Amino acid sequence: MIDIKTLSPDAKEARKKRIEDKTTVTARISETCRYVSFGILAVFYTLHTSKEPFSMEIVSQSGAVLDLMALGALLSVMSDYLQYYFAAKSIQHALDERDDQLFDQDRYDYKLREFFYRAKQVLMFAAAILLLIAMARAFLLPATPP
Repeated sequence: MIDIKTLSPDAKEARKKRIEDKTTVTARISETCRYVSFGILAVFYTLHTSKEPFSMEIVSQSGAVLDLMALGALLSVMSDYLQYYFAAKSIQHALDERDDQLFDQDRYDYKLREFFYRAKQVLMFAAAILLLIAMARAFLLPATPP
């Protein structure tokens, strides 16, 4: 761990900029996961409610894959919320209980914040891959007879 007190003024300024970069990037990752997950849920809904032959074919060929896809997307959205929930708890603890105002990285809320940040990304990618599999099957497998 870096002792911030021993850093030069230039290094402190550079560190501050890296923290700002990290904040921006992690916020964009969260937004992207949220948008992609909601998009996947919209695809699931559209496929299941459409009477178009192509949609009905995908559902009949890959129903279980689509169900897992939707579950992954839904869990990604829930993980997004839970990350922010536990972040709020962790921040409040740092403000109320810590003289140094730093996070207690051993607390359950901090660890769960980190866990859900990673989980939403993994779940979103898994759901996207399942969508690709369902679409590939629709194009590569022969249509089932009516």
